[in-house]
Amino acid sequence: MDNAAMLKALRGLHLLERIPDDRLPTLAGFLKQKAFTDGTVIFEEGSEGDALLFVAKGSIRVSKRVLGEKGEIEQKDLAILPAGECVGEMSLMVPGPRSARATAAGDVEVFQLERTDLLRWLDSNPALAVGFFAEIVETLTRRLRRSSNELTLLFDLSQWLLEPIPSGKDLLQKVLGHLVPHVEGTWSGAAFLYNEFNEEMERVANQGQAEVPSTCPVFGDQKTIWLDGKSVAVAIPGPKRLDGYLVLVGAQEPPPELRNEISRTLATSAGLIESALENIRFRTEDQLRARLQSARSAGSF
Repeated sequence: MDNAAMLKALRGLHLLERIPDDRLPTLAGFLKQKAFTDGTVIFEEGSEGDALLFVAKGSIRVSKRVLGEKGEIEQKDLAILPAGECVGEMSLMVPGPRSARATAAGDVEVFQLERTDLLRWLDSNPALAVGFFAEIVETLTRRLRRSSNELTLLFDLSQWLLEPIPSGKDLLQKVLGHLVPHVEGTWSGAAFLYNEFNEEMERVANQGQAEVPSTCPVFGDQKTIWLDGKSVAVAIPGPKRLDGYLVLVGAQEPPPELRNEISRTLATSAGLIESALENIRFRTEDQLRARLQSARSAGSF
């Protein structure tokens, strides 16, 4: 990437929005350009970190090791950061082990800013320090707020797995009413559930004022798809067919980072909803068996 293209890319980085254009050429001299192919681990969780990465092209997947349901270690996605975002900002504040893994999601180009080079740049432009670190704090605060909202939502959904909710319709009505307010921005939504008697998807819940399309999307291998810039659908898989799906419609198109966050949160939520629907089926079958056994016992001599 030549200097002109690099400066243009720097002007599109959120963390540098408060930096005057005439200060960017100096910063460019401290940056290292790096490229990664799809699936490449950019840095590993636990590795020593002392550099910030600006995403100039492509997206970076941030994930963390967690204990899976079967006791195995697996990677849990925390965020997918598109061009314009940054990763590793904590390394500039407090150098130390990385708290998560960063992986290239597609072909990626980044600008690497090491902590020693940042300090040299700020020493040459002391007036920029306050604005730069204010942007870092704002970025951390925004991501922490979104993570807190997601954790609260997923905790509530997981608790419902233990509750004796009578039907799938009751579950989706409860989920939708809880989910829509948790999504950042102004959203409306609808929930659809498969009716095995007429073999159709039926709308069982609504939330908000916007019109939500009723045509079932074609999900293919994807659990979450964007129907357009403001509408997103998430599938709720079943053992034999699609159990249902949710559609959310925003008042305005979300920025790329928020769009990725919404997709990830909905996909995780759908997994919990799927488990809850399975529990409802098991309870219903148990109740039917108990009634049948009771009827047989009452009819015997």
